[in-house]
Amino acid sequence: MGIIEQYQRLGVKDIAGHLGLHPFDVIRVLAARGPLPEDLAFEESEQERIRGESGLEVWWTPGRRLEADSVHARGVLRSMVRELVARKIVAPRATRVDNLWRGLEDEDERIARRAVNLLLQEQFLKTVSSRLGIMVTVPADKVEALERIAAGTEMPASLAALWLAS
Repeated sequence: MGIIEQYQRLGVKDIAGHLGLHPFDVIRVLAARGPLPEDLAFEESEQERIRGESGLEVWWTPGRRLEADSVHARGVLRSMVRELVARKIVAPRATRVDNLWRGLEDEDERIARRAVNLLLQEQFLKTVSSRLGIMVTVPADKVEALERIAAGTEMPASLAALWLAS
């Protein structure tokens, strides 16, 4: 391979930037396949394969609305919980933790990250070990409670820390 061809290929950092991942996450996916390639340079088409193998999903696309709520942070929480339930992310099924906020605006992403921490503390979510990185799942006995949270009919006081701290 010539020098020009090598510079036209994507490096790990390029792929990570395009996918919104940390370069380590790209290496993790590549290592799960087997031995790493010597040059760590890839064709552009490889990017989609890595996206699929990494479990990366964009839940929040432009124009997609969050739950309307008089308290914005509560609306972000309810939206995220709604997506978890709608996508049936119930044990044993799990998703990358960063899928929960991928595509949100910066402030909403910060709220979502704090919400995930609260949901984990209160055991509405559990972490799952995976070769893909940190994954989360909803325990089966928490689905109904999360459905009520998403609908706005019930909100545990412990989760109010999300918007009281704002």
